[in-house]
Amino acid sequence: MMLDDFTRIVFKYKIFIVVFIVVVTSIVGIVNFFFLPTVYRGVALLSVAQIGSNSNKPEFLLDPDSVIAEIKSDSFLQIIAENVGLRYKQLEDSLRVVKEGDSVEITFDYSDKNVIKTIFEKILELINNDNKGLYESRIEGIKAMMQQVSQQVEVLKNQKEKIFSEINQFDQNPSLKAQNYLEYSLLNETYNSIAAQQKDLEQQLVLLKASLDNSNVFYYKILPVILDNPVAPRKVFNMAVAAVTAFFISLLVVLMMELSKRA
Repeated sequence: MMLDDFTRIVFKYKIFIVVFIVVVTSIVGIVNFFFLPTVYRGVALLSVAQIGSNSNKPEFLLDPDSVIAEIKSDSFLQIIAENVGLRYKQLEDSLRVVKEGDSVEITFDYSDKNVIKTIFEKILELINNDNKGLYESRIEGIKAMMQQVSQQVEVLKNQKEKIFSEINQFDQNPSLKAQNYLEYSLLNETYNSIAAQQKDLEQQLVLLKASLDNSNVFYYKILPVILDNPVAPRKVFNMAVAAVTAFFISLLVVLMMELSKRA
């Protein structure tokens, strides 16, 4: 079939082609606008629980990959689905959990904004509950170490005071000091050594306190945001695809009709 014949056939059936495209596009538009549910997307950035984030490289309670595995586990999703009232498969298909640096990005698509909000609340609540024992044991470990260091500081303070008293006695009696200069020198060296140890322990205590103060459970670094523009259905895109598809189908139909007449 030549190009001229094809063009002639298209013009001959142009009304049919146009009507077919309009009908198909209209049906797709009606389905998209009136029958398919509008789906919204919620996005949040989950910060992993940290122990002692005073340093440049904080120590995480879990690494992000482990957090992702926990959230995507069957048992975790089953509890969330039961609490929210969704089917397990529906929750699994609509939830996306990926690593974003040291954090975890969570995305959830659903037609009800209130359900999306509840999903994020339940995820945070459950992830903290599941790791509460581990987090508290690490915090108690820091507190116990602080108590131990504090006791060592007190012991050194007492030793320092005792030695200082002895040194002071020598300083008040120059003749005694001259007669026992070696002992006096040893006392001074011991005093300086204890003072240095005390300073190191006090610095360690400051770091431990900072670690305790800067530790945190799981929280949303970026609070859940529900996008105003729905992510589905893509109404205009679907109608455009339907129009293009209808055009080619209509061409195929008219060509078959013309060939059948010539047969």
